[in-house]
Formats: sequence, C-alpha cells, structure tokens
Amino acid sequence: QSTWVPAADSLETLAEARAPAGDSSEFTKGLMLVRLAVAADRDAVLDHALVFYQNGLTYLMRAMKALPEGERKSALRLRVMEYMDRAEAIKELVAAKRASSRAKR
Repeated sequence: QSTWVPAADSLETLAEARAPAGDSSEFTKGLMLVRLAVAADRDAVLDHALVFYQNGLTYLMRAMKALPEGERKSALRLRVMEYMDRAEAIKELVAAKRASSRAKR
C-alpha cells in the first residue's frame, strides 16, 4: 500500500495563502488540522487522517469563502481540492478495511 504525500510545496503554498485578519483563526485551525492529517496519513493511521482532513477542510473552506477572488484564493482552492481528493480516497480505504474486518467475524 503506497502512502500519499502531498506535493512538496503544498503545505508551504497553503501557509502562504493567508486569510484576511478576521478569518485567520479559521485558516490557522484548518492548516494545523491538515498538517496533522498529512502526518497521520504518512504514518498509515488512516482513520485519524480522515477525521483530521475532514475537520481541517471545513475550516479551510470557511477561510476560503472570506478571501477575495485572486491568486491566493485560487492557490488555496487548488490545495483544498487536492486534500479533498485524498480524504475521499482514505474514506474508501477505511470503509473497505471495516467491511473486510466485518466479513472475518
């Protein structure tokens, strides 16, 4: 099983896509949770990674809504889509793992 790791510049680009002052806490929480998700994903703790991705993406999407259209919002949107794709893949892996363990009972 291969472990997904984001592009080398993903987290750095995400960190550079600063949210407006009023929404910085949403952005900061989202960034922190996505970093935890990537670490859990890297360590193959997929059920934790999924929860971190889901919660982190919720915060990042709130922060993204507050950004004016432009380069920063576009960069953040691309990263959010990348992480959403990975969260969906993990969701499928976790569901398959659960189904497999139920079948063994």
